[in-house]
Order: sequence, then structure tokens, then C-alpha cells
Amino acid sequence: MKKHLYPILIISVFLFVGCGGTNTGSGSASSPSSSSGTGWPSSGVVGPSLGTSPYSVTAFSVRDGELASENNDVDNPNGGCPKESCFYFSYDDSASTASVELVKYYLKNGLKPDPSWGRAFEFLNFETFSTLQKKIGIFNVSMGIWSHPYSDPSLLKPEETRYELGVQVSAPEITMKDRANTVLTLLIDVSGSMGERYIPFELDKESAIKTRLDVVKYGLSQLFHFSLKEGDVVNIVQFSTDSTESDVLLEGWNYSSTDNQYLNIVSALSPTYSTNLNAGIQRAYIVAKRTFKPGHTNRVILLTDAYANTGEVDPMVISNSTRINDQEGIYFSGLGIGSDFSEAFLNTLTDAGKGSYFAAITPHDIKKAFVDRFIALLNVAARQTRFRLDFPSKLTHLTTASEQISTDPNKVQTTNFSYNTSQFFLEGFRLGTEDVTQEKFKLTIEYKQENGTSTTEQIEMTIGELIGKEEGAIKDAFMVTFLADLVGKRKECAVFNTAKETILKDYSSTTTQEYSDLITKFCAI
Repeated sequence: MKKHLYPILIISVFLFVGCGGTNTGSGSASSPSSSSGTGWPSSGVVGPSLGTSPYSVTAFSVRDGELASENNDVDNPNGGCPKESCFYFSYDDSASTASVELVKYYLKNGLKPDPSWGRAFEFLNFETFSTLQKKIGIFNVSMGIWSHPYSDPSLLKPEETRYELGVQVSAPEITMKDRANTVLTLLIDVSGSMGERYIPFELDKESAIKTRLDVVKYGLSQLFHFSLKEGDVVNIVQFSTDSTESDVLLEGWNYSSTDNQYLNIVSALSPTYSTNLNAGIQRAYIVAKRTFKPGHTNRVILLTDAYANTGEVDPMVISNSTRINDQEGIYFSGLGIGSDFSEAFLNTLTDAGKGSYFAAITPHDIKKAFVDRFIALLNVAARQTRFRLDFPSKLTHLTTASEQISTDPNKVQTTNFSYNTSQFFLEGFRLGTEDVTQEKFKLTIEYKQENGTSTTEQIEMTIGELIGKEEGAIKDAFMVTFLADLVGKRKECAVFNTAKETILKDYSSTTTQEYSDLITKFCAI
């Protein structure tokens, strides 16, 4: 599992294309409306659908039977690139991968995942791929090609070759000691639904953790014991039907491992009434601004099952606070509690706040979010990051695992790239009979450094240099995206055996075995 922030939750698709500006979520920020939670699905049924949600969005996806180039935009004369040899793309923020957690949880419990969770780019962001990388600016980058015969017959003729291009980009890593101090405002949902069980059955009947709020309280205790350090400042704000000054439970508290005030407040949290998330967000930002510290990482983190059934939520309340005095302001991230939280809703809010959201289904999940991936939750290494791939015109672009793709850079939103995270890009191409050994792939990365300096980095390699490189990682990535495509209804179970034989011939890994088993479970439901 990747070292990054719980990429919790992710992404199918939720690209916040409607909010404008830098994107770390993804999706269209349509105006929120109230919604209520759904019950637990019974075994074998589809989970809560996001397709009809007021926050549902669209994302670029390609079936294995259609050309990526046919779905790409036409050539753009104003700063774009030729359709036959270039595209800009985004795999969304590497810290957003909730959909993977949901799919795995459902399959392991005999439930059928919702098709909207089949977001290939989030699956790639979630998993770890072993590659040999070299330094490109602040990033470490690797590239390779796996040449193979598997494909839909409509895509590949006998004399043609299929290329899978794999690219891994990793941000710098920092330790807890090295990270900047934080001013952390924890916004906690204590509405009635948070008192419901976090799973439909007991994982551990002896455990005291039963409800969604119990999961939250456990996660906050892990945050205290393992992730906070001297110099950090914490605020705690609760909300339910409304949020007043009395709901500010802790303000301007300076972390001390011997001060139990924080733990006592967390322990006393209890569920109350309905959910007025808008009131809670407004109160949290009032407190966050009162305690704002330049030079610190100022963040609001929402913990909720994301069912706002009282009041209207305006993402502009969040987005207006991401800059303060022309400097980095107060970003917004979220943890979705329970397996049926409103993912699309949370995606919209965190997009507006230039943050990420994560899935916390179990105590194990929330511990990972607050311990293993806490730095990625807080710290951004590169802002407004945009990727461009130039490829030989003799190749045909067949498939993509990206969230967005276009020849027009303005139609692909930039992302923030967090410390301690990686992204793996998987792009499929078709080659005829031409010799392309000396033809080149070129990856361009445009981004802003922490000091605001705009930077462009490039890596260029010939196909001859790329073939056979990183083949194991690419096969792992291919199997990972195969499950995502099955869930998202872009592939059929009937072709799995052929693909499995192609991928696993003379190759085996923990990742391919895990995903082979998950695919078998999916096809048996």
C-alpha cells in the first residue's frame, strides 16, 4: 500500500472540474442540496449509488474496445498540442483513493461494489509499484514499456503490437521531524447518524469501537499519540443541528504529550441530532482564522459520514479561505466515516478546499489516515501540477487510466502533489509494422514550487530504451486497472482468463495475486 495519505477516497471520478483553480479532488462542484443516508446493502447488492447524486460528476474513461484518441478533444490551436502525438492528462491527486478502500471492503464481504467506484487512476494512486527512478527536479521519475499481445481484437490486428507505457512520479519524502508545524482545526460530526454502527456486522465483538463516532474518537486518539508534535496547535469544533461558540470545544491548544485536555474532550464526544454541515464549516473557519499562523500548515479536517440533512453547504465558504493575504491560507480535507458516506458530496467540499478526502470504514482505516498518511494529508510538495505526454505519431493511443485527458491544457485541471506520495500512469498504444526503436516518448511536468516559482521538468527516452523496463510494475498496474475496469463496467469478466494468462505468464507478485483473487470474487457475485 502506498505511503501516502489515505488517499482516502478517492477518486472515480470525482474531479472537481466545476470549481476552477488548482484541483486536488476532482469533480464538478454543483450546488449541494440536502440528502439523507442510506441503509446497509444486503449481500450481493450494489452499494449506494452516486450516479443520481446532486454532486455526481463525469470523468474521462476508455473501454478496451475504443480508442483513447477518439475520446480526446480535437486539436486546439491556442496553446494545445497535436491530437496524433500529444495530450495533457491528470490522474487526480495522489492522496485521494477512497474508492479503492470501498471496493476492497465490499468484495471481501461478498457485496457488489458500485460501478462509480471503478476509477482506475485512484487504484493506481493507491497501490505501491517498485521501480527504479531518477531525479527530475523535485520529483523521482521512472518510465518503461511492456509489449504484449493481449487486446480486444477490434483494437489489435495480428501484425500489430500493443504497448503499455508505465510512468511513475514520486514526490519528495519528509519525516514527522522535518514537516512544518500545523494549526489543525478538527471539525467533528456528532449528528445522530454518527451513532450508528460503522459496519453492518461485528468485526470484533470484544471491541469497544461500535459506532462511526467511536471510529472517529479512536482515530483522534491515534493522532494525539503518534502524529502531533511540539509546536502544533489544535482546535476542536463539533456540529450537529447547529454550531455555536459553545461547540468550540478546544481552541488554540498547544500540543503537549502530558496534557490530557485534548483526550478528555475527544473521549466525551457523543451523538446528538441532525446534520447542519454548513453551520459547522462556517464555525470551523471562524476558529481557524482566529488561530491562523503564517508559516504553519493551517488545515481544517472534517470527520463525517457526509449526510447533510439540515442547512445548505456553500463550497465558497471553504474556497474563499484557501488564500489569506495572498499567501497559502487554510486548506480543507475530509475523512468519510463508514462505508456508505456520501463520497461525491465530500469530494466537492475537499475540491473547493484544495485538499483530499479519505475513507475511514474501520478503526484500522482511520489509524492509517492519521498516522501512516498524515504528512501527505497536510503537506503539499508541488502546486498546480500539470502533466503532458508527447508520443511518436506512428503509434495510436488506445487506452488511458487517467481521470482527465485533452489536447487543450486548459481542459485538464492541475493538481497539488503531496509529500510522501506517488502516482503511476498507465497508457496503452498500438503500433503497426514500422520500426520505432529510435522514436521518443517525452513527459513534461509543469508545477509551482512551495515558494511560488513556476518550474518545468522533462524526461525523454526512446522506445528502444523503454521496452522491457519496469515490466513487472507495469504488469501489476495492468492487473490493478483490470479490476477497476470490471467494477466500472469497461471490461467483462469473460476476458479475464485471457488477460490473466498474458499478465502472469512467467511473472507473479503479491499485487497480481491479490487483484486476481479480488477479480475472482467480483466475477462470482
